[in-house]
Amino acid sequence: MTSWRLAGYSGLVALGLLAAPALASAQGFTGYFAPGNWTLTNSPGGVGGSFVFNDPDLTVIGGNVSVAGFTFFTITAPDDGEVSFNWGYTSTDSDDWDQAGYVINGTPFFLAQNDSQVPFHDGLEIFNVNAGDEFGFYVETVDGAFGAGNFGVNNFTFTAAPIPEPTSLALLGFVAAGGAAGWLRRKNKLPRRRS
Repeated sequence: MTSWRLAGYSGLVALGLLAAPALASAQGFTGYFAPGNWTLTNSPGGVGGSFVFNDPDLTVIGGNVSVAGFTFFTITAPDDGEVSFNWGYTSTDSDDWDQAGYVINGTPFFLAQNDSQVPFHDGLEIFNVNAGDEFGFYVETVDGAFGAGNFGVNNFTFTAAPIPEPTSLALLGFVAAGGAAGWLRRKNKLPRRRS
């Protein structure tokens, strides 16, 4: 095997090392993502929303105390990564008075609202976050009465995006230099054609 081919294979190994994630996949509401590490916020403060954790399920419950507003359950992303979860939503309130979804940096992303024709909504959601983004789930109540919205989450997963590690970058530089040296050696050994 010539040295340039060996360097090429070594380069593939180095690139594989570069793709190693900084944080392993987090499955469920454990470790960094344990419920006690999240923040519950009612806006305005009198909305009266809450959450219930019954491992492995989390439910964010909107307000039902005659105060309209949002209930947020959020956490700061430790790394760039992908968030995925299954969700379900229901409310005993009448049409269009409660809704729910996920939130990134204070911006709500709607997933469901009450509907007398469809008493339960569910789905799978996947989105990306950057390190330092605040993300989570929300329930909004427009009237604050006649039944709370319930947004359930399970199969929560956070998968960190791969980032290069300093030692991997050094290894890649070493492999590239070795490949260039092998190519030069091979080039100098080949006889030159005369014209």
